[in-house]
Amino acid sequence: MKPESNLIYRNGFIVSRDGFSPKRLCSGWTVSQMHGWEISFHPDTHVLSIESDVCPAIAFGDAFSPELGVFESQEAFKKMSLAMEAGLDEFYRVLDGMCGRFAILIKSPNGWEVYHDALGSRSVFYSLTQHVFASHVELLADFLRLRHGDHFVPFITSKNYIQRDVKYLPGTATPYDDLRQLTPNTALSMMDLRPKRYWPREDIRPHVDADQASKALIDHLIGLSRFMTSNGIKPFLGLTGGTDSRALLAGLLNASPETFTWVRSVSGESHFDKESRVAKELAEIVGVPHESFPVKSPARLNDARDEVSYAYRRNTGYYRGIDGGWQRHFIDVDYGNSVFVRGFGGEILRGFYQATSNRISRVNARQFSNAYDVNSGSSVTRWYFDEFIQATDLSEERCFGYDPNDLFYWEHRMGTWGSIALTESDVSIRGMSGYNSRNLYKAYMSLDWNCRSARLPIHRAVSVMSRALGEVPYI
Repeated sequence: MKPESNLIYRNGFIVSRDGFSPKRLCSGWTVSQMHGWEISFHPDTHVLSIESDVCPAIAFGDAFSPELGVFESQEAFKKMSLAMEAGLDEFYRVLDGMCGRFAILIKSPNGWEVYHDALGSRSVFYSLTQHVFASHVELLADFLRLRHGDHFVPFITSKNYIQRDVKYLPGTATPYDDLRQLTPNTALSMMDLRPKRYWPREDIRPHVDADQASKALIDHLIGLSRFMTSNGIKPFLGLTGGTDSRALLAGLLNASPETFTWVRSVSGESHFDKESRVAKELAEIVGVPHESFPVKSPARLNDARDEVSYAYRRNTGYYRGIDGGWQRHFIDVDYGNSVFVRGFGGEILRGFYQATSNRISRVNARQFSNAYDVNSGSSVTRWYFDEFIQATDLSEERCFGYDPNDLFYWEHRMGTWGSIALTESDVSIRGMSGYNSRNLYKAYMSLDWNCRSARLPIHRAVSVMSRALGEVPYI
């Protein structure tokens, strides 16, 4: 097993103002200077330089805008640059409608700033003291020659943490004292190395109705499908019997998707359960390929010795565990321009923390820690949430009438765990969220709660896009 494996930091990048020796970090990467910044990136990473005398930019990943009718990344990033030339208000308006998975370093009226997609699915880690940011926390730590913070190992080896299936750190914490993760609705100022909140910018609008919310979702998924077909991308969908993956399947039928279902079990042998049966039925109804395969869970220590597991831990900062497991079913196949489209963002549409026993009523570290529900009474957890609230300026006043449960789930859980889960996909196949638009989230967060919690607009959208899929009961 060699550290320079092509799987390590796949689709990654690192950007510095101060210069660095990329050969010390990753062999085979492209090294470049753009607009005064030094950049090194993995061979599979999509990187674009946007030329402008006023607002030049460096973009990583894929972007498109159904609202603007733009389905090619170069044009989408150019739209962002032109919008910035018109001022921050216009830039934010354009950014709110952008979809995809991207990060962009752009020169704004306030200097160079880093923005990412609405979900924060193209992860960005930054230093509190150095003018550098990167896609992977371990990559950034390698560059800065950092050691793990004293809090890290005790936290991830605590009983409460080990027992959790979905593992992620509190607030914007990383394994390193000097490094943080950029979360949704905030941008990173490269001048003062601090995040700044740019959304919400106004009070929540009056409630939309189910028909309006359904149309917003249909328009979004039609745009996603058009992005796929325009760029020759084949979507792979993790299909279940639930709501989010079914809506993606209905919306992406014109893009010739392929589907699969993985089933976690201790033995790694069970591969046909209720989810698999419903998923297979859905795939057969619309005539798309489907595969069901087993995954051992939890991973065994003996599974930690090969190249895949090593890359998995390096790419995810060690706090996600030994091995994701499912990537092994894809690792030896060249998927070319294919994308694993995940249902991430769907729970933002439906609401998540509102239905839990630890529902948030006030914006404070104690309630955020309780909602996070890992070592919630510890000083470490509460300190990181207090820092998160202060650093991201997430006060009750700045919620502008939006439910803090929505903002907390979106910005903290999906902005940290969700983005790293997509990084896990990159080990074997490039990943993307199927629900990733700030304007789409705004529409659903404006719904009457009874309508929203019953998932009526989503079910209605499925039935409009595929009547046959809409007729199969949800589980």
